[in-house]
Amino acid sequence: MYYTVTPTGSLPTYLDAYGQYSHQEEKVEITPTINFDGTGGFSISNSTKFTHSYVQATLKTK
Repeated sequence: MYYTVTPTGSLPTYLDAYGQYSHQEEKVEITPTINFDGTGGFSISNSTKFTHSYVQATLKTK
Protein backbone atom coordinates (compact mmCIF):
# COMPACT_ATOMS: atom_id res chain seq x y z
CA MET A 1 0.00 0.00 0.00
CA TYR A 2 1.29 3.48 -0.75
CA TYR A 3 0.08 7.08 -0.92
CA THR A 4 1.08 9.87 -3.27
CA VAL A 5 0.80 13.45 -2.01
CA THR A 6 1.37 16.49 -4.20
CA PRO A 7 1.89 19.60 -2.03
CA THR A 8 0.23 22.86 -2.98
CA GLY A 9 0.73 26.30 -1.46
CA SER A 10 -2.32 25.94 0.80
CA LEU A 11 -1.26 22.72 2.56
CA PRO A 12 -0.32 22.79 6.24
CA THR A 13 3.25 22.00 7.36
CA TYR A 14 2.40 18.38 8.32
CA LEU A 15 -0.12 15.84 7.03
CA ASP A 16 -1.31 12.89 9.14
CA ALA A 17 -2.54 9.68 7.54
CA TYR A 18 -4.31 6.96 9.53
CA GLY A 19 -5.15 3.44 8.42
CA GLN A 20 -6.29 0.01 9.55
CA TYR A 21 -5.25 -3.36 8.17
CA SER A 22 -7.17 -6.54 8.97
CA HIS A 23 -5.80 -10.03 8.31
CA GLN A 24 -8.12 -13.04 8.41
CA GLU A 25 -6.81 -16.29 9.88
CA GLU A 26 -8.71 -19.56 9.59
CA LYS A 27 -8.01 -22.65 11.69
CA VAL A 28 -9.34 -26.14 10.85
CA GLU A 29 -9.19 -28.98 13.39
CA ILE A 30 -9.82 -32.68 12.72
CA THR A 31 -10.51 -34.83 15.81
CA PRO A 32 -10.52 -38.61 15.33
CA THR A 33 -12.45 -40.98 17.62
CA ILE A 34 -11.67 -44.69 18.08
CA ASN A 35 -13.83 -46.86 20.33
CA PHE A 36 -12.95 -50.19 21.99
CA ASP A 37 -15.48 -52.03 19.82
CA GLY A 38 -13.65 -50.96 16.65
CA THR A 39 -16.05 -48.23 15.64
CA GLY A 40 -15.00 -44.65 15.29
CA GLY A 41 -15.26 -41.50 13.35
CA PHE A 42 -14.02 -37.97 13.27
CA SER A 43 -15.24 -34.42 13.59
CA ILE A 44 -14.10 -31.31 11.77
CA SER A 45 -14.37 -27.81 13.19
CA ASN A 46 -13.13 -24.47 11.98
CA SER A 47 -12.78 -21.03 13.45
CA THR A 48 -12.01 -17.65 11.94
CA LYS A 49 -10.39 -14.70 13.63
CA PHE A 50 -9.05 -11.35 12.51
CA THR A 51 -5.81 -9.65 13.47
CA HIS A 52 -6.05 -5.86 13.28
CA SER A 53 -3.16 -3.43 12.85
CA TYR A 54 -3.52 0.32 13.16
CA VAL A 55 -0.99 2.60 11.46
CA GLN A 56 -0.23 6.30 11.39
CA ALA A 57 2.13 8.22 9.12
CA THR A 58 3.17 11.87 9.30
CA LEU A 59 4.48 13.71 6.26
CA LYS A 60 6.30 17.03 6.45
CA THR A 61 5.17 19.10 3.44
CA LYS A 62 7.56 22.05 3.74
